[in-house]
Order: sequence, then C-alpha cells, then structure tokens
Amino acid sequence: MTQIVVVGSINIDDIYTAHSLPVVGETVTGARYQQQGGGKGANQAVAAAFDGLPVKMIGMVGPDADGQRQIEELESLGVDCSLVGVGTEPTGRAAVMVGGGDNQIVVASGANHQLSVHTIMRAFDSIDAGVVLVSAEIHDEPLLAALFAARDRGLTTVFNAAPARTFSTQLAKQEFLLVVNEVEAEVVSSNHQITTLGSEGLRIQTPELSTTVPALLAPEVVDTTGAGDAFCGVLAASLAKGMNLETAARRANAAGSAAVRVVGARTWRSVPLPADVAEVLGSTRSVGDGLGPGPQ
Repeated sequence: MTQIVVVGSINIDDIYTAHSLPVVGETVTGARYQQQGGGKGANQAVAAAFDGLPVKMIGMVGPDADGQRQIEELESLGVDCSLVGVGTEPTGRAAVMVGGGDNQIVVASGANHQLSVHTIMRAFDSIDAGVVLVSAEIHDEPLLAALFAARDRGLTTVFNAAPARTFSTQLAKQEFLLVVNEVEAEVVSSNHQITTLGSEGLRIQTPELSTTVPALLAPEVVDTTGAGDAFCGVLAASLAKGMNLETAARRANAAGSAAVRVVGARTWRSVPLPADVAEVLGSTRSVGDGLGPGPQ
C-alpha cells in the first residue's frame, strides 16, 4: 500500500469565533473560544489519512504537554508520528480569529522552526516510496532538503507554497506539483501547477493538461481555516491511490468544500458528510456517518 509522507508544521490553534473580525484598533467582544490541533503540515497529514492509507509526519513539537497531546491526537487520526522530533522551543501556536466566514491568523512557530536539514535527511533514510507533501510553515533549508530528498528517490512530490512568501530561487529547478492560491501564485509558479480560486474552483495547468474544475459551493462558508490543507492532503492521498491528476483534484476540491462548512482546520474529518461532498469523495461511509475513511 502506497504511503504519504507529510513534511511541515504542527501547531495548537486557539480559535476565537465572533460575529465579525476586528479592524485596526477595534475590540470585538462576545467571541466563542475553542482549542484545536493545527499547523499546515499536521492538518494536511490528517486530511491525507482520510482514505486510510499509511501517513507519516515529519515535523517538530516542543518538550511540553501541548506537543505530546498533538502527537497523541495525530496518531489517533491515523498519522504515524515516529518521525516527529521534540525540540527545545514550545510547540507552535496560532491565534485564529474567525468572523463572517473569513479569518485572521497569527502564528508563533516555536519548535517548527527547529526542524533541521539533518532531521529531514535522517527521516528520509527510511523512505524510498510514496507521495511526499511539503508545505511552507518551516524554514527554506529543511523545505528544500525535503524536496531534494524526494527528487533523489524519484518520489511523486506535492509542494504547497503556503503561506505566501518569497522562496529560494532553487525551487524553480525542482520538479514537483505546485499547489497555490491566487495570492501565492504571484510569488511562485511551476509548469505543473494547481491554482485554487476559492468560490471559482481551481485551475490545473501542466504540459499535458489545462483545465478548470468548478467549486462545490458550500451552503454557508463558516470558516476558511484549513480548507487548503484539506485540499492538499486529499490530493496527495488520491495521487497515492493511483488516480489521475484531474480526478485527484476534484476529490481534493470536495474536501476543501467540506472544510469551510465548519470551524477548525480538522473538524471536517469528524462531522456528518454532506451529500455533494460524499458523491465526489466516493467514501464507503454512508451520508451522516461522519467524514473519514470507510472500511479498507
């Protein structure tokens, strides 16, 4: 069975849900607070585990209770954390403010920025097959090391260039499937690229394929946090299952649609499966059983 290897961040999300987001200098009261697991890498690993394929996470947590709790949660959701290291900085943390279907996020990276090239290379010593998914809430050096290691092993590689920033020019020399939103697409591009377009769906552009996929429009957009992570994780899993790129992108699109209907980046895995999403994902669970893999 083909495995997915996810390289990226692991965070705790402190989520504040209010009727609206504050403008500069404004205080919004009456918010509801909840704490959930987060981090782009960890969220993507949880999404990749949706189909029940083996998923390994490469990342870092802190020497604190938050880090141990995150490892336990990820393991319970089907993610192998044997390659997750423990740093000296606190586990990464994000303040997520949600209001009016949009969000504002501030991240304290903590242990995530202690993920090193050495840790990456040591982890890849045990990996010689599978699909590799890398996101950008880590430093450029380990990010490039993961892409180089995947390339040297001939592995299918998906790079989610998020959050948007200026990346090393060495990225332009790599062969990977790039996943970006419209903002990120202004910073980095590839000749094998999926650009997510929000309510407009997505665009696929490769030398062999140029097409658009319409969005599955959610009845109500509750929280966009983690929608891109759901997309990337299910995309990687679909490719690992041998699906062609367009089919994989359509399934990923459905997962992203599910994610915006609930608060939190991973909540979509544990709530009733909307009928339109179920149809595209082809889950063996029946509608209402919850989002997650059916029997394998």
